[in-house]
Amino acid sequence: MMIRLLVLSCLMVAASMAQAGVVEDLFRRLIDKRQADGQVLPGVALGQRVPEVAKPMILPRNDGLVLARNQIAMFVQPGCRSCDAAVKRLAQRGWQVELLNLGQSATAREAYRLSGAPGAPTVLFGKHMLTGYTDALFDRLIKLDFQDRARQQQGDGA
Repeated sequence: MMIRLLVLSCLMVAASMAQAGVVEDLFRRLIDKRQADGQVLPGVALGQRVPEVAKPMILPRNDGLVLARNQIAMFVQPGCRSCDAAVKRLAQRGWQVELLNLGQSATAREAYRLSGAPGAPTVLFGKHMLTGYTDALFDRLIKLDFQDRARQQQGDGA
């Protein structure tokens, strides 16, 4: 049973990695557009560590990037045990997540600063972000997204 779970987990992580780059490319375009419009964006050099989130919470996203339905991205950094645990848990639950690696990508670093995230891991989903990770808060994040989309549809249909 344990081996099957491990194999399933590895397959889910591999499947999520196959999508890698989509959200990062969207962020790159958004950042380039803002810079072309004369907006100065705060930067963080590669190699600088961001703090691990001590208290998980849901916050509104302010980065302006619209994610597709059920599209999830997560800011992670090498050596972050909380990040590794969140990635593993989401894979176990069957979610495909694009990882934005703060230790390897300048675009991920710029997107992280643009998002206003207070640390890693940070899950981006819909109009909100989950800083840190718990199953209960992730489920609440999904519910918030469903409510946001329902309100939007009501507004569009009215």
